[in-house]
Amino acid sequence: MKFLKFLGVVAVVIFALLITKIVSSEINYNIQKRVAVSAIGNSDKVELVITDDDWDVKTVEVSNKSDADKLKQLCSAITGYDFFNDSDLSCGYYEGYAVKFINTKDNSEILVCPALDGCGSMQVGEIIFTINHNTTRKEFDKIVKKYGMDFPWV
Repeated sequence: MKFLKFLGVVAVVIFALLITKIVSSEINYNIQKRVAVSAIGNSDKVELVITDDDWDVKTVEVSNKSDADKLKQLCSAITGYDFFNDSDLSCGYYEGYAVKFINTKDNSEILVCPALDGCGSMQVGEIIFTINHNTTRKEFDKIVKKYGMDFPWV
């Protein structure tokens, strides 16, 4: 009987820890999402960080205002967070293949790394976000391709 009581207590503790982790993760996600969307929205310059086949990294400014605004809109359309797949192993992210949103007024920037396999997720900081749906990713790919960034990269 004592053993069953012990197992019950252990189960309750594990359940409580799991719920605490999920809740704290959700709070962290919401904070990170607000920060990311705000930083992207406040940017006044957009650059692409592109690594070529020789592993040379170059930065290309998105010179067309319409393209820059559309990238801001698409990268701000983050709608989800995958708690269980929040790792670099899921779709592949690389800072040498990214969109850099720069606020020249306060000299801040935020880096958005789209999934290298072409799926609808992006890494902002340590958090993996998903974007609206496949059409959003297709629009994103169409714009960045004009500037020399092709997907899937892997």
